[in-house]
This record gives sequence, C-alpha cells and structure tokens, in this order.
Amino acid sequence: MAYLHEHGLADTYVQEHWRRKRYRDAYVTALPEEAYCDNWLSENGITLLRNFPENEPWHLVVNFTGPHSPMDVTQRMHHEWKHVAFPPPVENDQAEYLPEDHQRNRRHYAAMIENIDRHMGRFLDAVKQRGELDNTIVIFASDHGEMLGDHNRWGKGTWHTPSTGIPLIAAG
Repeated sequence: MAYLHEHGLADTYVQEHWRRKRYRDAYVTALPEEAYCDNWLSENGITLLRNFPENEPWHLVVNFTGPHSPMDVTQRMHHEWKHVAFPPPVENDQAEYLPEDHQRNRRHYAAMIENIDRHMGRFLDAVKQRGELDNTIVIFASDHGEMLGDHNRWGKGTWHTPSTGIPLIAAG
C-alpha cells in the first residue's frame, strides 16, 4: 500500500476492491503492470538478488499473492487470456454466477498462474546470471488450491481435490 500511496494509486486499488463483488471477484485492474502486486513483489525480489554480494550464501523467499481472490489481472494478462475457453465448473448450480462469470474467473486464474510462472523464469535467469544456477535449490509451493466454482464452492477449505491439490516443486 505504501508503494500505491507514493504513486497516487491507492484510491484506485481501494475502489476496485470495494466494487469487486459486482464482478464476482474477477476484474481487470486499472493499476499499471509495475504496480500489480505479484509484479511489484518480483521486481523487489530480483533487485535484492541482483544486488546481493557475489560468492556469499543467500536465501530468498518470495510469497506471491496470486492466484488468489480477488481474481484481479492487469490489462496485459486479461488480453492474453480473453479468448481462451475453459470447461464449466463441476456440479455448480449457483444461479447468480452466469457462464461468463465462470469463464472470467477461470481465465483470470490462469492468467495469474502464468504471470507467476513468468516471474519464476525471471528469478531463474537472475540466478543464472549470477553463475549460481548449479548450486541453488529452488522450492516452489502453494498453500492451497482453488475450487473455482466446482461443487458450488470458491476458494479453499474443502476436501475436494481442487482445494487440496497443491503444487510442490523442488529442484537443484
């Protein structure tokens, strides 16, 4: 929020979040790419990594906010996924969610994942530029899955596989 305040974007962010239910928690943010939370976090992490003394051990943890509700994406992210069709949710009879609501949520979820994947590539490139790729351990994990409307549920907190199936990748 301090960054958003410094750049005159805090009111935009707050107003978008205030109106998010009207868009079923999935909307295109007016924030520029550099102010989008996962992009900002990544840029800060990469800057720390690039500026860290060479030949010194380091440990870096980056906690991405996405993919998470609200499913807010940048204009670029929206544009890249706007024509992708996803299967509808499994066993969903929530009348308040129209088919286009489900598509938007699923597109935004995919866009958020792809955005994080892009940043992971940037982190790996930064480690490679440091000449440390061969002696670096990378662990990628999540805290929960996402129901995305399956079984009339959103988010986490259920025993269904979409909620409990989470990624864990360890390499190096």
